[in-house]
Amino acid sequence: MIALAPAGAYLAILAVKRALALRYARRHRAGSTERTLPSATTAQPILSATIVQPILSGDPMLEPTLARNVELLTGTPFLWLVDAGDSVAQEACAAIRRRNPSRAITVLQCPSAPANANPKLFKLELARAEVRTEAFVVVDDDTVVGPRALEVLLAALDSHALATGLPCYESGSGAPSRLVAQFVNNNSSLTYLTICALLRPMTVNGMCYAIACATLAKIGGFTPLLRSLTDDVAIARAVLRAGGSIFQSPYPHETRTTVAGWLAYVLLMQRWFLFARLLLATEPPPVVAIVAGFYVLPPLLLWSSLVLAVAAPSPVSAGSAALLLLVRGLLLIDVQRRTLGRARHAWFLSVVSELLQPLHALHAVCTGTIRWRSRRFRVRDIDDFSLVP
Repeated sequence: MIALAPAGAYLAILAVKRALALRYARRHRAGSTERTLPSATTAQPILSATIVQPILSGDPMLEPTLARNVELLTGTPFLWLVDAGDSVAQEACAAIRRRNPSRAITVLQCPSAPANANPKLFKLELARAEVRTEAFVVVDDDTVVGPRALEVLLAALDSHALATGLPCYESGSGAPSRLVAQFVNNNSSLTYLTICALLRPMTVNGMCYAIACATLAKIGGFTPLLRSLTDDVAIARAVLRAGGSIFQSPYPHETRTTVAGWLAYVLLMQRWFLFARLLLATEPPPVVAIVAGFYVLPPLLLWSSLVLAVAAPSPVSAGSAALLLLVRGLLLIDVQRRTLGRARHAWFLSVVSELLQPLHALHAVCTGTIRWRSRRFRVRDIDDFSLVP
């Protein structure tokens, strides 16, 4: 009977997170439809927008992902921010422009960022002078945004200062890439949407967000944020400090990333968990308690249930473990279908991904140095970091 307790607690928490996420998605999908219908007499005109993408080579999916956005967002201009010394990225951009001569695609060659400045935010600040539309939409170079998702983000800017999308991963080849995809797809809706059903958004999804250029000018652009290594947290806090609000869209956008081996996987997860730890360190105790109960406790309960089933084998413990894994999978599949458009669940790797979370969290606690693309940074706080030679 002891084995039933952690399994029951785990499923209860998962069921609550699912209910909150789906309630938020239903409410805001209905609201966003009303805002963007052309016949709605109260709807505000949707702002014109530029897709701004900081680009860095190294992922084999770079060119097809950039090209997919150009294909989908036919009426939207693009501004691509490429390092002056990144010939591979420059050639990828040039190839897409040759295939799309009528499209409004501008490639801005950027100098290297200063040693203690966030490279992405440095590029985005350079882009501000080039954008002529009303809205500035930041999209990572591994992310695909569909027309409907973009429309909802822009429509939300009539009542919010910042709007951000819901990430989902298109699984790449290889076990490390598939594990990352399981981590994101298992947790995306149950984190972003669930939290927003209870609290104000704590941050934005840095893979895709929209902000009016006028709002961006009011907060001083990206220059005051250059000392922040976590660009998504930095822009969210700047907007909230200025009295603005953040809209979390329930519409997904896909990210296509190839994780180049197990070391890259470990370093990526360590970086994400380190950023999460630094973010939580600035939140009040009630918020930390909610996050701990919803996201720290469940992997430990999953470990406990499976360890008890192995350590004290019996029909009851084996049955409870099997039922736990079955119901867990079915709940995750249901959430993914309703919020991400289709099921993206892999039964074995999904469980492995969650069981690894406490190890990633421990790794993030034990080290303050991260590798980000080709650079290493020593991170002391959200806005306190230095480049490691």
